[in-house]
Amino acid sequence: MLNSLIARAETINAHVSHAWIKLGQPYQNSEFWNTAYEPPQSSITKMTYPDSRYKQRFAHFEQALILLRNALEPGTLALSALEKEGVVQRFEYTFELAWKTLKDYLGHEGVSVLPTSAQQVFSAAARSNIIDDEQIWVSMLDHATFLAHTYEAIRFEQAVDAIASRYLPALESMHAWFRQRQAAE
Repeated sequence: MLNSLIARAETINAHVSHAWIKLGQPYQNSEFWNTAYEPPQSSITKMTYPDSRYKQRFAHFEQALILLRNALEPGTLALSALEKEGVVQRFEYTFELAWKTLKDYLGHEGVSVLPTSAQQVFSAAARSNIIDDEQIWVSMLDHATFLAHTYEAIRFEQAVDAIASRYLPALESMHAWFRQRQAAE
């Protein structure tokens, strides 16, 4: 039994060695597995640019918000069913970028949000006076979750109306807060 296990291990070792050689990787038997991993050197590290993550996320949020605003410009009554579906899609990724921007900013400011969930981030952002109405943000989360998993025509129309009348102004308010923050820096 022991001899068959040793033979099997040697066969596996030969296959691994062959696979590494095929990939163009040097395989050095036991030395390879005992060598400590050293990550590639990079000029960009979190220590060097501690606030770049939230700023980059905000830039993406800003672009998404512009697209959402443009999609809603004609008004919800003038939109076709396909255009409304586009509005919902734009809302979903704009909302995702918004709450993750909040999360990254709060982390940058040293505010610990545990467990990291959208609702916890909204609570912390409301306490920090970044967002005005936490409940609107929770409603956005509910609509985004609902729209991603279910389709009911009446609730779909209600969501599109809420995006235009309630959620876009809340997203715009958050955007304005970050713009003021950037101007003050």
